[in-house]
Amino acid sequence: GCKFAVTPDLNVYQMLEDKWDTFHLMKRFDIPTPQTELFDTSLAEQHFPFFLKVASGTNAGRGVWHCENEHDLKDALKHKETKGKDVVLLRQQPTYGEIVCAEIIFNHGKPLGFFFAKSIQADDLAGMGKAYVHSQKEEYKQMNSHVKVELEDEQWEAVTKIFKQIGEATKYHGMIDIEFIIAGEGNDHAEPGSVWLLECNPRFSGDIHTTLSNPWFL
Repeated sequence: GCKFAVTPDLNVYQMLEDKWDTFHLMKRFDIPTPQTELFDTSLAEQHFPFFLKVASGTNAGRGVWHCENEHDLKDALKHKETKGKDVVLLRQQPTYGEIVCAEIIFNHGKPLGFFFAKSIQADDLAGMGKAYVHSQKEEYKQMNSHVKVELEDEQWEAVTKIFKQIGEATKYHGMIDIEFIIAGEGNDHAEPGSVWLLECNPRFSGDIHTTLSNPWFL
């Protein structure tokens, strides 16, 4: 049979899968992450822009909406992912830049291997099946979700330091996808090139297909 490494502590899985819990974990360890708060539907006036996010239970880019105005917010709140008495909605401060995903295999908190990929289709993070075989060809980039990325030395050190901290703190076991953003120009709260953690996905992610189907990716 085929064996998969799955973290034995369900509480750890639930904490990392939940964006609200992850935010508090990052604040506890002083890991840079966009300011996040519970979305208050009772407010008569919202301050835009922001990202509206479902805290838990979504994947492949679903459950995330960039709201620049009241119209965007109303459209976002029409989606089924925002419905239900147990749904927790979050408001996250925008940090604009390049999304970089780290795919890491942990052995009870210790990283055994990892790679990085840049997201180029944030609205379709799961990608498009067999199109991954063309992931490094310019004419096919619009059909893929991730491509190879080269990080600067300081960014590499920042990202690896962060995921090592997370592994040590949680003793996570198995595969995890951790999304970072490399801040670009125009962010009032983030220096260009600085590294910010967006979220954790304690599972296999779409980036895996890119490497499996393209032997030149690494």
